Amino acid sequence: LCDARSREILGLPGDGEITFADFNARVHEDDREALWALFARVIEPGGPDVWDAQFRAVHDDGAVVWVHGLGHADRDADGRVTRLVGLNI
Repeated sequence: LCDARSREILGLPGDGEITFADFNARVHEDDREALWALFARVIEPGGPDVWDAQFRAVHDDGAVVWVHGLGHADRDADGRVTRLVGLNI
């Protein structure tokens, strides 16, 4: 779920469902590997509860913007992620 401002920052459409593929397509190809490695660590049971990442997003018109993503993973008693909450600046 992305709010209107996050959609604007990432260059995503203003309405409709945003899929992982939609988001992934916006992440600059040179930043994808490091960003997804970070999220892989976060979603591991017992992984870090917070993330703080900078990456580039590429809009349809080719404009490149820097994004600062901050977030937190909620976990169950076994350390498994139940929800991810974050923001993009």
